[in-house]
Amino acid sequence: FRHWNMIYPFSPLEYIQELRIREACRLLRNTALSVSDVAYRVRIQNSSYFTALFKRFCGMTPREFRKNPDFLPPETGEGWFHSLRRH
Repeated sequence: FRHWNMIYPFSPLEYIQELRIREACRLLRNTALSVSDVAYRVRIQNSSYFTALFKRFCGMTPREFRKNPDFLPPETGEGWFHSLRRH
């Protein structure tokens, strides 16, 4: 991990979180799984933490995301990690 910060402007944890949230977006759009089940599938055991993390990345809760089919998550580097740094 020593060289990670030289290459990427975000931590390994933030990268893993983004991957999990992107998969959660896919599951929310393409399945009828509950929000708790989606959280579990992306390996986040606490659904409250999942909702808070999802909102940090997407700017809305998982339920709001599911109700808004036109919303597209930003591409990597277009706000995902920059928004994390502001908190």
